[in-house]
Amino acid sequence: MNTGIIIIGVVLVSFSTVPFILMGMKSKKKSQWFLQQLKELASKHHAEITRFDFCRDFILGIDENKHQLFYFQFLNQTEKALHIRLSEMTDCKLINHNRTLENVTVVDQLILIFKSSGKSKEEIKWMIYSSDDHAHLDDELQLMNKWVPLIKKHLGK
Repeated sequence: MNTGIIIIGVVLVSFSTVPFILMGMKSKKKSQWFLQQLKELASKHHAEITRFDFCRDFILGIDENKHQLFYFQFLNQTEKALHIRLSEMTDCKLINHNRTLENVTVVDQLILIFKSSGKSKEEIKWMIYSSDDHAHLDDELQLMNKWVPLIKKHLGK
């Protein structure tokens, strides 16, 4: 009788842990695919990714030696690959478009804005998060709060 209970216990534990193991494997495979896409993008610009972060449907990376920033997103079956030479920028800031509903702040968009050092002083905008694409934030805001100071260290160099 004890052997039967042990076997049932092992089977139940297996059924409850296998989905988590499979989700972890899928997430790791997804992040590796994103990193490969980012590395290929950097390679096209004769750069090498020295630091990166992955979040939900995008990856952001930098070549700290060549002062180049890379962004790759795969959303709604569409790829978006962006590159910017930070040496040609004078400023970077995060714009957080949000609203308050019943004492709760709801983020609608997170946009990275770069200001060019060229004569036009043109602004380059990268959409990091939009509530049109996702119902809620994941780690996008924390990630951008980490990356904006890092990006600023490489501006104009």
